Amino acid sequence: MLRRLLLAGLLVSAITERAHALTPPVWLGNLYTFNQVSQMVQAPDGRVFVADSYDDRVAVYASTGAFLFQFTSALNGSLHIPSGLVFDHDGNLYVADQFNHRIVKYSAGLVPVQEFGSPGNGPGQLTYPTNLAISLDGTRIYVTEFGNDRVSMFGTDGTFLGSFGSTGAGVSQFDHPWGLVVEPGSGLVFVSDQLNHRIEVFSPTGTYQSQFGTFGNGDGQFHNPVGMAFDAGGVLYVCDQLNNRVQALTDAGAFLTKWGSFGSSNGQFYNDWCVLPTSDGNIWVGDTYNYRIEIFGPRAVAALRKSWGQLKSAFH
Repeated sequence: MLRRLLLAGLLVSAITERAHALTPPVWLGNLYTFNQVSQMVQAPDGRVFVADSYDDRVAVYASTGAFLFQFTSALNGSLHIPSGLVFDHDGNLYVADQFNHRIVKYSAGLVPVQEFGSPGNGPGQLTYPTNLAISLDGTRIYVTEFGNDRVSMFGTDGTFLGSFGSTGAGVSQFDHPWGLVVEPGSGLVFVSDQLNHRIEVFSPTGTYQSQFGTFGNGDGQFHNPVGMAFDAGGVLYVCDQLNNRVQALTDAGAFLTKWGSFGSSNGQFYNDWCVLPTSDGNIWVGDTYNYRIEIFGPRAVAALRKSWGQLKSAFH
């Protein structure tokens, strides 16, 4: 029994050591020109969709970085400061149309087919919707509301399902929430609480679970965290905006690595806003006031999670 415990401890230590030995990716190239990239998402076919907010468009790129096309139209009028993007399991695209206080749904062929939300703070209303995410089962669209300090939830048919959060610095409160991502293993919902300089974690239905991060520029600290993304291995990437860097963390908030500094040279940032690990192993970062997307790679792979069954079988 003692031998098994010792072996288990060594295995857990090895996993932890590998997780904390991540090296930052290297700069590969830049894409120009954008006017605040607020969120990026990769379609099932590999194309990358970019919410280019202050150009009032969604731009579409091949995973190689080649520009393909863009669109600006909604069902009623045009997009105005689009800032959030997510695909559902049927290939429909949802766009948070921030200054029109609505969500626009597009078919898999990118034809606008539905709009939901209206200006306000009541149930089903939206005030400056920012980032979007979808539940693991594909039934809930999550929307961060910059203006209402909450996350609203909708069905894929636009039915309002509820909301969570309120204004403040306490548990389950927000001060200008922005980034939003669903953890690919557990389905937990991670929200970047921008002006409280932390990440809050919720159940799929909006029950508070935990939080991590404090104000500062040390490892695992934040100064205005905004866009976030998980990769397939469970690494959480956070745009630490006013520290002009990207941090990589475990899903419990343990620091793994970081890269970036203030500036306009390759590999530097001026208010990085969103991040996207792509299926080819690279990482795209929206570098706001340098009006570009920077591409880094290769993405490091860490052993972040092992089930008890996996741990046990490793030393049987």
